[in-house]
Amino acid sequence: MTKSLNTINKFSILFSIFFIALFGKNFALIDIPYVPGFTLDFILILLLFFTIFLIEKPYSNTVSSKELFILSYFSIFLFYHFITAQTRDINELGQDSLTILYPVIIYFIYKFSNFRIKISKNFIKFFLIVYSIYIILDFTFERSVIIKSFLGIDLTNLNIPSLNLIALKPTEAIFYLSILLFFFTKYSKLKSSFILIFPGICFGLYMSDSRTVLYGSIIYVFLLFVENKENLGFKDLFFLFIGICLSFSFVITDNESDINTQISGENSDVGIRRVRENSATCFVENLLLKRDKENCENSQSGFKSFNHGYFPQTEKQGFVTDATRSVITRFNEIVNLYGSADIFNEIIHNCFQESTSRTNPCDYEALSIYNEFIQIRNTAYEDLCGDNITWRVNLWKKTLYNENSDALNIFFGNGIGYSIPSKLISENQLPLECYTGTQDSIRPLRNAHNTYLTFFYRYGIINLILISYLLFLALIKLYKNKNFSIVVFSLITTSLDPILDSPIVLFTFCFLIFYLLDQNKTEI
Repeated sequence: MTKSLNTINKFSILFSIFFIALFGKNFALIDIPYVPGFTLDFILILLLFFTIFLIEKPYSNTVSSKELFILSYFSIFLFYHFITAQTRDINELGQDSLTILYPVIIYFIYKFSNFRIKISKNFIKFFLIVYSIYIILDFTFERSVIIKSFLGIDLTNLNIPSLNLIALKPTEAIFYLSILLFFFTKYSKLKSSFILIFPGICFGLYMSDSRTVLYGSIIYVFLLFVENKENLGFKDLFFLFIGICLSFSFVITDNESDINTQISGENSDVGIRRVRENSATCFVENLLLKRDKENCENSQSGFKSFNHGYFPQTEKQGFVTDATRSVITRFNEIVNLYGSADIFNEIIHNCFQESTSRTNPCDYEALSIYNEFIQIRNTAYEDLCGDNITWRVNLWKKTLYNENSDALNIFFGNGIGYSIPSKLISENQLPLECYTGTQDSIRPLRNAHNTYLTFFYRYGIINLILISYLLFLALIKLYKNKNFSIVVFSLITTSLDPILDSPIVLFTFCFLIFYLLDQNKTEI
């Protein structure tokens, strides 16, 4: 029976990781009827149940006093936060406590499961190629509306359907690709260096699109080279570089209508407000803190509903500038002139139709007023909110310390059961206009867009120091065993794009780090 349960556990873990990597949210976020949580939560509960029967007696032979203390401490601490939370919604509580709950449960499962696996060289080689091609196809399908050609092949006449195969963010997709690349480099004397062209294309596509992927990948490849100097040579890096260069041959259309269609599409995990160019120039420009939005970034243009956004509510919070005041003033002037915002919207909408008729001609005077207002509003937004970096930094600052911070929540945290941006907005610490995206989406942002600051805000500095100490000990061991690069890559990425706040990556990351720490029981 023990052998059968071990087999079930091993199969369930590998099955889950495989399907997350292939289908992302479409697998991980499936609701299980009559059970709280999603697919991965249900799988963990089953694994935990089976693991109970694998524990050997006496328990003191399998669990050290230090391990028992750490597991007990976090379990009790988490239970306290559950009973003192502001909500009784089990899904919200689970989502906010993942960074403690998943590691504790997965460590327990791994500790008592016989998770010895042998990773075949040919298996890794095969899946590195297949998964790379799969990501390239996903990129092509997801952006089929705007991709004109690749490697000189005209794609505009192929009628490629627009669909999202993986349903992973760029950082999540690169995480799973990086795991395959990590194990591929562990074999001595790589004779298939040309294979690295395929993952190189994937890295290039997402490095041009995301600075988080760009910075994290550069550090990751460097650490991978340092970690595997005996196996990984400059020839291998050269083929990886060739793949990155090939990614620049994805030519993006400059057709304004197609770009608007892509940006407004719901079936996408890319940035919904802009499209990045995949050129060598824009790749280099992406390294800079100040992006060249005019030549490398296309935002949605054309008709947008005439409104003043959340500037009035933002001013009531106390965030008032000359620019924000001018938005409200000009909006009221236009409403008084035309009667209402709805009437003005109807007039302007005619100017953005593909063809205007005699019965519904474009009112060019109204169009000029509209364009002027859009410019005023954009200027006010930039003045109040800044760019994407400013957006994150301001959120981080208020998460780290704000007017409502005191010794109690600094040391022991603010608890779980709510969205951090929403709470900061309700406390007038952040302007609503700048963070509407954290409120309006189907799955609004609940964290501080930085896993470490989220952990600090919810659980306090004492627990952050404790978890950081445990990670530090793990990294020392992984460094000695030359298995640290993939873990460092994940820890760097989650500081800019919180992938470890999500079960989609955290599930795999926990099993991966315990697997690497337990290297003496595994074969590669």
